[in-house]
Amino acid sequence: MGGTSLATSSRIVKRVSQAIVSLRREFIIFPDTNRDQDRVKIDFYDIARFPNVLGCIDCTHVKIQSPGGDDAELFRNRKGYMSINVQTIASAKLLVQDVVARWPGSTHDSAIYQNSYIYRKFERGEYGDSHLLGDSGYPLKPHLLTPYLNPTTSGERKYNEAHIRTRNVVERQYGVLKRRFPVLAVGIRLALNNAINVIIACCILHNICILRNEQQPVNNDDVPNLEELIARGQINNMAFSDRPSLSYGFRRNQITQYFDNL
Repeated sequence: MGGTSLATSSRIVKRVSQAIVSLRREFIIFPDTNRDQDRVKIDFYDIARFPNVLGCIDCTHVKIQSPGGDDAELFRNRKGYMSINVQTIASAKLLVQDVVARWPGSTHDSAIYQNSYIYRKFERGEYGDSHLLGDSGYPLKPHLLTPYLNPTTSGERKYNEAHIRTRNVVERQYGVLKRRFPVLAVGIRLALNNAINVIIACCILHNICILRNEQQPVNNDDVPNLEELIARGQINNMAFSDRPSLSYGFRRNQITQYFDNL
């Protein structure tokens, strides 16, 4: 800002981001009604015929300055820089349906999910037979379906292909978000609480842009295959066993059978 001091600019960013964050409940909405859930499921089904999907979940790191204090090193992620590990759940239209932006960069994606409000709602069975899609960095749950690490049958291969094509929306969401708001890509040099508000404000503005049919930044829609995802580290092929308990694997097996019959 030309002619504006750094302190003044920081105060402006703080006040504006707080004002935008006050709109969170209006613009960041996880589908709770049957009508909204059906609409979201249809949008996802149209991608690759994967049934009953309410969202695709993942995390992305947003670089921050060191917050200082005794716990500062908790924010240093595995790549060596300070960050907030931000969890979002994407709709098929790339809307941010849920965002958790408070965990230090060293926190594992699965720990963020298992400590989230949306996880507790799924665990209580509030979404019935609906589920999220996540990569294999997450543990397989009845409400969180992950890919097969070593698919051996036609049904498992079809399941993985549909899973990857469908789950790609959350990767695309991050690409659009960071192109639309480059501060999320290059880093936020503000106090921790202000940085958190900026992240959430960007998610709200992103949703408003989609709802208003604003033009999106150019994005590559090519869907990577499973081997490419593993090579990039987006799927950790050593994180969890591919032999889940019967109760956790039952729904994935059901959907695999569905794909086997297509």
